[in-house]
Amino acid sequence: MDEKTFMTVDDVAKEMSVSKSYAYKVVRQLNKELNDMGYLTVGGRVNTNYFLKKVCYREWWEGGDDMSVYKDEKNGT
Repeated sequence: MDEKTFMTVDDVAKEMSVSKSYAYKVVRQLNKELNDMGYLTVGGRVNTNYFLKKVCYREWWEGGDDMSVYKDEKNGT
């Protein structure tokens, strides 16, 4: 996948091998989580690093990305 800051719904659908309608649900859920943590979000797009963290892609799991910027202080995660 290209190095993009945000993924579109089409990108999410392709990356997860799911329908576009399911990808919309995923994007909405991830953006809600980010919004609840105080981040600004863009409708129909999701932050690539947060997406990779939440779906536990190998690159992140193996320590390829520093996800500490997404630490949720309220829940300690």
